[in-house]
Amino acid sequence: NHLFVLNAWLALARRHGPQKLPLLVCVGRPGFMAEPALALLRNAPALREGVRLLSDVPDSALAGLYEGALFTLYNSHHEGWGLPVTEALAKGKVVLAPDHSGLLEAGAGLATHFRHQSEPDFIALVERLAFDAAFRREQEAKVATGLKLRSWPAVADELLDRLARAPEPGPPA
Repeated sequence: NHLFVLNAWLALARRHGPQKLPLLVCVGRPGFMAEPALALLRNAPALREGVRLLSDVPDSALAGLYEGALFTLYNSHHEGWGLPVTEALAKGKVVLAPDHSGLLEAGAGLATHFRHQSEPDFIALVERLAFDAAFRREQEAKVATGLKLRSWPAVADELLDRLARAPEPGPPA
């Protein structure tokens, strides 16, 4: 839901001036029904100055983007899992995401959530993360001390163990 984010970012740029906001970097290809968001980006000078769209970013560059980010945000109307949320947390970054669907689980109790589709909530939290360094450090510490991720080999070992213990399938009915 890039249109929601861009409209809110435009409101923030009008309130604070685009030069005072962190650069908003949107990573990924434009998706289904992206044209209204792309049109807003083309037609709003404050957004053109402070927003970058990056497509086809390799994993090595993505790691650098996470590392250099002040915080991350992920917004979607509905999400089955929310891999970008988990990825950002794994990189130690504060994540701002809506409070619905798989995003709550992907956030592992460590993401900062706003009420879905609430621009005032979203803007208030962006302002705190962008301008209140103590709040941002508090959220970063929550991520650093609370995240318990397993390695890929550990996940594979657990999967193989479960498959080995699975009952044999019965005859077809």
